[in-house]
Amino acid sequence: MDQEVEEVSFLPGEVILNKKAVYEPTKGQRFRQIVCSRGWAIGILLFMGSVMISIAVIAAFARPSSDSSPTQCSSSAQEKPSTSKTDTAIATQKEPQTYIATNGEPFPWKNLRLPRTVIPESYGIFFHANLTESNFIGNIHMSLKVVQDTDFIVFHSKDLNISNVKVFVSVSNSSGIPSFTQEVTVLKELQYPRNEQYYLGLATHLQESTFVQVQVDFRGSLEGLTNMRGFYKSSYTINGEERFIASTHFEASAARNAFPCFDEPDLKVTVTMSMVRDPKYITLFNTPLKRTAPHHGNLLVDEYEETVKMSTYLVAFVICDFKNISAKTKDGKMVRVFASEDKINMGKVALDATVALLEYYSTFFGTPYPLPKQDLIAIPNFAAGAMENWGLITFRERSLLYDPELSTASAKVYIVSTVAHELAHQWF
Repeated sequence: MDQEVEEVSFLPGEVILNKKAVYEPTKGQRFRQIVCSRGWAIGILLFMGSVMISIAVIAAFARPSSDSSPTQCSSSAQEKPSTSKTDTAIATQKEPQTYIATNGEPFPWKNLRLPRTVIPESYGIFFHANLTESNFIGNIHMSLKVVQDTDFIVFHSKDLNISNVKVFVSVSNSSGIPSFTQEVTVLKELQYPRNEQYYLGLATHLQESTFVQVQVDFRGSLEGLTNMRGFYKSSYTINGEERFIASTHFEASAARNAFPCFDEPDLKVTVTMSMVRDPKYITLFNTPLKRTAPHHGNLLVDEYEETVKMSTYLVAFVICDFKNISAKTKDGKMVRVFASEDKINMGKVALDATVALLEYYSTFFGTPYPLPKQDLIAIPNFAAGAMENWGLITFRERSLLYDPELSTASAKVYIVSTVAHELAHQWF
């Protein structure tokens, strides 16, 4: 504006001498400004006064009735404190434990963590899942070492029906291999669902340094897609045909949803697995398949090699009808990528990356890849981006499969980065 005034003041025929003369009001204009200002001020004061009076009236009528004593008012204020979602969650966590078992008896073990009187050494698991009926049955033999005298055992179980529990003590023999032939009477079985624990009270006092085997039959339902944790069933469609797959996701404490166990990360065990299947399906496990044998009717049972010692949350198994592509590293490690038959051609990028990364990591870490094989599988419904199960890494489809005709360059970078991340976990 100043520039415009300056330019105008230099126009021919104009008598404006400076910018002040343009903006300076006359005496009449000043008088009208003062009158208007006073009028506006009076109006604003009247409006504010009426608002204040209205607020006072509303407050007077909103006040609690006079028969409410100060004590009652204070009590009412205490009954309705201001709470946030975090406060509510903390309050829920701090609800007192009842430690009452499902049968109404007191639950003797009053700790969220399992006792360390016995330590698991190995699990032998037999598993039979029915994908049509969405349920499974199984049996587990848990071999334990007694590290402190005890007359009870506590392990984890969640949403499983447990039956036929037996406990055996090892009898020494010349071979040095535990022989579990001496049965111990189980006096009491108690379940406490809140802590997901199962208690066995024994008739015999177990001595330190002895070995014990707990045998348990169990059955459960294949979890739906609500949580996608534990052992769950999902479906996918090829050419209008609905197909099913059952897979696991145990991190951090969902192995107990699939089989009874000591489900804490520091309680590492070796695992042997046998899985019954229909001939139209295949099974996968952390370790290579040892053999396949006939089972009842036209069913088959796949028996797998024993795992290295590991945490239960890294155990993984799958029942599906997927196809695979494969390759080997320079030192002969088998690498396979599994996916549904209509998408298996999208696994080449992940396969090539896995071979190269296993070879690179073996040199970088100075330690050879510790397992005999590495499987990667694309799960149609999977909650996490991927999970580093030892020897059987599970992925979302978009985290593993690359379509050369449709996928972007950034998608390829994401897939290779995800594969690299999960493979690094095979060492640590």
